[in-house]
Amino acid sequence: MEEGQFYEWSYYNKLLGKSYLLTDTVVEYEGRLYRLEIAEGLETDSDGQIRNSIRYFESVINTCMVQTYATTDPSEALGLILDCLGERLGCTRIDLYEEREPDRLFQTCRWPANGTESGEGVVSALELPFQLFREHRSLVVSDQEPFRQERPELFTFLAPKEGDMTLLVPLFRGEEWKGCLRLDAPGFQEAGYVSESCKVLSYVIVSQMERRDMMEHLRELRYHDQLTGAFNRYALDEYVQKGALAEPTGVIYCDINNLKRMNDQKGHGYGDHLIRQSYKVLTDIQGKKKIYRIGGDEFLVICEGLGEEAFHQRVEALNASIMEKGCTLTVGSAWGGAGEEVAALQERAETQMHQEKRTFYDRQANEQVYRMAGLHMKEQGILTPLENYIRTCYFDVELSLQSIAMANPGTYFCCGDIQKNMYFISENLKEEFGFSDNLVSNFISELQKRIYEGDRQLYIDDIHSMLERHKATHDLRCRIYNKSGEPVWVHCRGLVKWDESSGKPVFFAGNMTGFKRDAEVDNVTGMLTLSGAFRQITERCREGHYQVFLCFTLTNFTDINQAYGHVTANQILWELGCELKRQMGMEDIFIRMDGLRFLVLLARNADPGEAARRIRQIVTSVYERRGIRIIYPCAIGVVRYPKDGSSIQELIDNAVVVIRAAKEEPEREYVAFSRSMLGSRQSANEINLRLNASVSNHFKGFRIVVQPQVYADSGKIYGGEVLLRWEDDQVAVPPSVFIPILEQMGLIVSVGKWIIQQTVQLCKRILPDHPDFKLSFNVSYLQVIDQRLFPFLRRMLAENGVPGKNLMIELTESQSDTLPKQLEQFVEQCKGLGLSFALDDFGSGYSGVQRLLQYPVDLVKFDRALVNEMSTSQQKLDFIASTIHTCHEFKKKVCMEGVERKEEWDLIRKTECDFIQGYYFYHPLELDEFYQVLEEKGKGTEG
Repeated sequence: MEEGQFYEWSYYNKLLGKSYLLTDTVVEYEGRLYRLEIAEGLETDSDGQIRNSIRYFESVINTCMVQTYATTDPSEALGLILDCLGERLGCTRIDLYEEREPDRLFQTCRWPANGTESGEGVVSALELPFQLFREHRSLVVSDQEPFRQERPELFTFLAPKEGDMTLLVPLFRGEEWKGCLRLDAPGFQEAGYVSESCKVLSYVIVSQMERRDMMEHLRELRYHDQLTGAFNRYALDEYVQKGALAEPTGVIYCDINNLKRMNDQKGHGYGDHLIRQSYKVLTDIQGKKKIYRIGGDEFLVICEGLGEEAFHQRVEALNASIMEKGCTLTVGSAWGGAGEEVAALQERAETQMHQEKRTFYDRQANEQVYRMAGLHMKEQGILTPLENYIRTCYFDVELSLQSIAMANPGTYFCCGDIQKNMYFISENLKEEFGFSDNLVSNFISELQKRIYEGDRQLYIDDIHSMLERHKATHDLRCRIYNKSGEPVWVHCRGLVKWDESSGKPVFFAGNMTGFKRDAEVDNVTGMLTLSGAFRQITERCREGHYQVFLCFTLTNFTDINQAYGHVTANQILWELGCELKRQMGMEDIFIRMDGLRFLVLLARNADPGEAARRIRQIVTSVYERRGIRIIYPCAIGVVRYPKDGSSIQELIDNAVVVIRAAKEEPEREYVAFSRSMLGSRQSANEINLRLNASVSNHFKGFRIVVQPQVYADSGKIYGGEVLLRWEDDQVAVPPSVFIPILEQMGLIVSVGKWIIQQTVQLCKRILPDHPDFKLSFNVSYLQVIDQRLFPFLRRMLAENGVPGKNLMIELTESQSDTLPKQLEQFVEQCKGLGLSFALDDFGSGYSGVQRLLQYPVDLVKFDRALVNEMSTSQQKLDFIASTIHTCHEFKKKVCMEGVERKEEWDLIRKTECDFIQGYYFYHPLELDEFYQVLEEKGKGTEG
């Protein structure tokens, strides 16, 4: 016998009364030959045939795995696996149970295909043997009576046949339980072999389940409307491509009335509510089957399997439900026979819908007189309390307006019939501005005569804009001459009612509020006040040219006030006002909005980036004269006219918004205003609600991006920082806006766990090709104090098989200051798993080098501000280089953030910095881009 040769023969052991298959070979070890003999038990089946159980079950496993390659459909593959198991193991029944919803167990596949359904069950009530399952062992039920007594709910759910053996084989993905496989009456006595074979196959089964779920999710995204869940136009096109109708079918065409107007008047959030409400009405009648959203305000419902009479009854039920629920749908319908084209039916239903819509608008026109009087001709529903009061009780409109004016003599009221050009004005408006009567014909023109000359064109343009653009609101600040000939600042606001059928304005109601005569110049800074600058802003905007407003706030000025006193703080503000006007020129208009918020209307064609740099330099120089050093002395934002506001008040409001956003990112040159900062011009409360909705809806709208980090000497990638992004209704919202809100509401704890899960899964994908790659992610102080964070992190690593050494947690200086005990415990626990830590944004706070060395971190990330400082002088470059050297002495590596130019990279390489992160190398990448970069560039290795 030679090494590599095998000899097999069977042998019957009389003492044991069993047959064995023996395999002999020889192996060489340290120059000597050894004989190796393996004995496998042979069994005799009912037909007297001798077989090898181990090899038989191995062939069963191989056959099942081969079956999965026979199809690209994972659902079909699961069925083939069950078919193979059922036939090869001689079972009477096999079921696949999955937890497809939290705490709900569903039978998703069975063999034979026409077998008995088990339906679904509540996991927590079924008394499943999870302790046994976690040990990756199967439940074997050979004696049913004890099983019935110990687990009655599970026994009832499974309902095994009397005398049958039943096996429940657990299905896991890592440590996550996904369901179980049930086998009834396998035709073998070796339950252990059956169980182990199914355990091996469980990995294949779970893989197919995940493939199926992924494909279902992709199909859901392709063929469903994301707002409502209805089928979309792609799904309808696929349905139409099947050809002519196979059976008589009804089609319902629905259109949401006035959706565009509702979007314009109340915002897209309210419009989305109307769309979802309409879909809910349709599903209440039709269920979710064959409902298609085919346009922004249109739905198509296809009713199959109904007779013509039943179809018309469904249409009547839908119209009744629309009236009952106050929905704004108009409906058209059509019935067609077998062989007819869907497109023809759709066209007939759409034609009828438009006829119904014309009837709707005609009815609205007939109700016009009643609406103007405040009384609606409501065929259904209930009158509002005010409508009911006016209809049944005495009501004096003039007296009511006068009583409101009594509470604030500086507020004046007016309302009018626009088509008749007749207006009613309050008594104080008549007296203050010299009108002869409370009833004024042609009030708009009469008021225009009283508008201050410098504001008159602005008033005319605003009226024309309101009429041409069908605006529902009027908002203008201007000056009006009173009866004494003095110009008085007033804020005019009002609402316009439009006739939907004719498109004409019919009614206006509004008020004017007079301003107090505040000083036009701020006596602390020498800048204009808002009221003082209003005229100049108005004149510049009235010229119609593009205007740029720089808005900024002073950071840490409260600390200066407390440290140096109120008098010195005011002197600093005075010097700042003087220096801004002296160095930037008189063409710029400088305004103190309030407190520490300032507004600069730049000269025409001025570069906002250059202006922002000059303002920052001026503030820094004023501070340094008094020995005050702050890395980010101010935060700067930009708003533009008319892009970011068509009225002065809107520009000022948006300036406040962008200042708040800039305070979150003071290192940026400036932050440009974006409509997303308003949450589609809604309040921060609505952003809160939308964030809550996103988190509740499985983190919809959130995603992660990765900014690669490179070796400072070579520029090769070694790792990356995971960053969070959020889109609200497909509009990107800056992290500076939504992350503080997440922290304020405590949602950062849930979102932070989601980030960890995404990061670990991303790391799992990267590691096979880049085993040394390291991903970092941020952890907020709210997460650190959450006792559940570390167990969650540990579980994520275990489930995905990701080593802790490939992850780094980024902390800020403030966390180490405010949570020393919790942070120390958290760091110790995480380092036990191999994770490392980084100190983020060093240089943006006030920590010195000595304090820096006390932080329990492995990496220090220098803030962008220090990169800027390096290029200003050799002395500062030497200081930063010495700080990096000190970090190295204490076994801490250094990453320089915000590197944007080659000149900065050249300087950094002189400091012996370890790593770099910045736009010069890579901006934050979407995951597809990130994978492509890894594939193309490869990963650098540390030298």
